[in-house]
Amino acid sequence: MLLTLSGKDALSLFRRQRLMTSLREIVPDLISLTAGYRYLVDVDEPLDDASIDTLRDLLNCPRQKGAVNAVGESILVTPRPGTVSSWSTKATDIAHTCGLTQVRRIERAVLYTLSVEGWRVLDWDVRQTVAALVHDRMTEVALSPDADLETLFLHAEPVPSQAISLRTGGRAALESANAKLGLALSEA
Repeated sequence: MLLTLSGKDALSLFRRQRLMTSLREIVPDLISLTAGYRYLVDVDEPLDDASIDTLRDLLNCPRQKGAVNAVGESILVTPRPGTVSSWSTKATDIAHTCGLTQVRRIERAVLYTLSVEGWRVLDWDVRQTVAALVHDRMTEVALSPDADLETLFLHAEPVPSQAISLRTGGRAALESANAKLGLALSEA
């Protein structure tokens, strides 16, 4: 079961202004930018009000019941699926120490919302360029805010590693391994 809590601003005034300057090169009619933390909490069972209050205190979340969302185009930046961030490991340990044993894992995400003059939907290419500016492709993914976030918490059984001899097989060996393992090889 997934619980989502809204946190405080993720950007300082300086970082917001610097990012707005970069974003205006891509979206000249950008009016404002908000970036707020979202805490994604994977729990075994529903939490009672006292446990939710404890969690809010730990994560420094406002006590408001309903989140106030900015109007505009949003991008949710989360850790890459299949990974557990070091922030998550520490936050989950702290939650357990505080008696929140129903919490399996906590992850932190950032919801970026861009408000554009004469509100319009950003086209695909612009959205991808904006996403590239607000996340690190090595450790994070940029998602739609309505994406299935439960996939971040899926646990896959590890499979044995395999050696691929690029010396003897070259690119053909790599392409064969990608096809066999179900991975797509992007064209360079």
